[in-house]
Amino acid sequence: MARGRRRAGAGRKASGKVAMLVRVSPKVRGAIEREAQRTGRSLSAQAEAILLEAALERSRGERKSRALAYLITQAGKVMEAAALAIATLDKARAHELAAWRNAPIGSPFYGLPQVAEDLGLG
Repeated sequence: MARGRRRAGAGRKASGKVAMLVRVSPKVRGAIEREAQRTGRSLSAQAEAILLEAALERSRGERKSRALAYLITQAGKVMEAAALAIATLDKARAHELAAWRNAPIGSPFYGLPQVAEDLGLG
């Protein structure tokens, strides 16, 4: 064995993961250990699963918030257009407003089916 060189095959094998030190209270560690035992995972695997789920949940929450804001904006446009259609007795426009599920691009209703689906309403 030559001095100053690593032995062939020595050291930790590459797993595609990186190390991350996290300090937590004993209470949190105990909760993660119990959940790891319940699910049959290692402590690291359980902590990773919890972090991933939290990140995905936040992403879903932000998407729902954006969808709701879009829906409120579009509802305001629809009410404005409906009031205008009623005020001018434009029956063709009133029928277009009623057919929001097949709305053409540029219509205030375009995108509402996807928003409704994102919010679990469609």
